[in-house]
Amino acid sequence: MHYIRFVRPPTVTIRDRGKTVLRLALTIATDLGDAYLCPEAPIPLTLTYWVNDQLQKPSLPLLKWTAGMRVCKLDVPLKVLARGSYVTKIFVSPAEPNLGLMHMQQLLTQKTPMIVPVVATPALPGVEPKLFTNRQVLLGDMQNKRVFLAISEEIQDSIARRVWDSGMVTAALLFELAPHNARPSKFLPLTQELVRADALSVLELGCGVGTLGISMATALVQRHVTPTPAEADVEHAEASTEARSSPETSRHRIVLTDLPDAEEVAQQNIELFNTAMSGLVAPTVAYENLDWFDCKEGVFGPLVSSKQNWDLVIISDCTYNADVIPVLVASLDKLHYIAMQKSGKGPHILLSTKFRHDSETVFWDQMEMAGWEVREKAEFPVANIGAAAEQIEVYLFSKKAGTN
Repeated sequence: MHYIRFVRPPTVTIRDRGKTVLRLALTIATDLGDAYLCPEAPIPLTLTYWVNDQLQKPSLPLLKWTAGMRVCKLDVPLKVLARGSYVTKIFVSPAEPNLGLMHMQQLLTQKTPMIVPVVATPALPGVEPKLFTNRQVLLGDMQNKRVFLAISEEIQDSIARRVWDSGMVTAALLFELAPHNARPSKFLPLTQELVRADALSVLELGCGVGTLGISMATALVQRHVTPTPAEADVEHAEASTEARSSPETSRHRIVLTDLPDAEEVAQQNIELFNTAMSGLVAPTVAYENLDWFDCKEGVFGPLVSSKQNWDLVIISDCTYNADVIPVLVASLDKLHYIAMQKSGKGPHILLSTKFRHDSETVFWDQMEMAGWEVREKAEFPVANIGAAAEQIEVYLFSKKAGTN
């Protein structure tokens, strides 16, 4: 996929006679930023903006992205704003609806390429610009409330603090697997069984911005709000409504971990999740720094130490760096060993990845040598504009019987 990104924080300037100008510098590139969008035909982009949190209509034509473009700088004139009125949010997206990723389900069903829009809060005159933008993609409705996956990422060029393809696709997958009334999964039945547990403890390694862990948490919210087939029966409707409206406490717990470089943006996204889930029964989500070199030695912070026998360890887009694969596999081995010592039951490993280069194959070789086996695998094609389609692969691992 390609992502619309700002290369510097958007700002608002006020010119003569109160004329408002929005200053933008944007690019469209892949998740790693290693390839710019190169379409055969120009792709129009539009700007939607809010004044004092009120949507302004119509959306404005912004530019046409053409092959060879890398960074585009724009001064966009807006209407004169009344005193005390401010541009509070902007949204840049493809003008063609099917080209923009607006609903997570598109990632599983749409065969044509998509571009991920971007949301930002522009800096007002004299105000320090924010170094973060958001991805906001509709997940669905929960108790008559539209729920979005809202993930903040950094504007600066750090791959550790941005959204990656595998996390997005797996987010859509988890949202499909978790509901009470979800169709039985043809390819990932065991994974579906795991995410539909009444109480699930989840540890994410290498969380980055937290896309996968927060998606898991959002999917698990559905366990409390989606009616089962029995509840949907008319004769039980009144009773089921009463049951679902009674106070509940989620028994799910998710801990996101990564190096300190990711802490700020991961914490921001946990706050966004908590705000979005206000009024719903949501899992406990927390963050803690964890270096894999410490993890493989069994050295953990208080949050990870307090659990130890995790049901599920989740990993997304972490096999691209072959140098740290041995440390990752050793960390998984240590987590399994500790869980076996504590409860006699080891965790499953849910991994999503996009194969980028041949050196990544060492991960599967080392997992096999360590006694891990693939229990399930599914592939999800992702179309690209001007480039070959790619595959997002999702694996569920567990240890072979008799291995530590």
